[in-house]
Amino acid sequence: MRKLLIVILTFSLLTIILSVVSCNAPTDLNPPGDNFAGYVYFADSSFAFTDGFYAVSVYEDTIIAFNSKPIKSDSLSGIELIGYNYQARYKVYGIPPGKYFIAATWNKYPVQENDIPIILGTYGCDTNMTCSTHVKLVFPNFTGNYINIISWADTSKKMF
Repeated sequence: MRKLLIVILTFSLLTIILSVVSCNAPTDLNPPGDNFAGYVYFADSSFAFTDGFYAVSVYEDTIIAFNSKPIKSDSLSGIELIGYNYQARYKVYGIPPGKYFIAATWNKYPVQENDIPIILGTYGCDTNMTCSTHVKLVFPNFTGNYINIISWADTSKKMF
């Protein structure tokens, strides 16, 4: 009887240890690396789907960041109505080490070499045109939650 009890306890203990070891810890939504992800939430529904596309653009840390060409723009796909609001999920890859500002933009199509996208919302200021506290992200050391931006859909409401 005693041997049976020892076998049962040993088996139970091994089962618990294997269960704990095999569990994956929660992963960071934006681990250190060359990418980030999030949502663009649109403050209106006046979309312009001709002659261009909506994107998330990455700008170098300069005084005229939003008045210059971004280092990277990735188009938004799957803009969908959730409840009463339009939103799109995004993920931007291939960010080299550095400090950057992030914006929701509208880009002309076809893209020309020196085109500067229309800024419709920025990370840290969203659609506030008088804001001067745009959040700067540092790569590759940035970690955090989703990078969400509230943006205009109406291209006439450009911020820059």
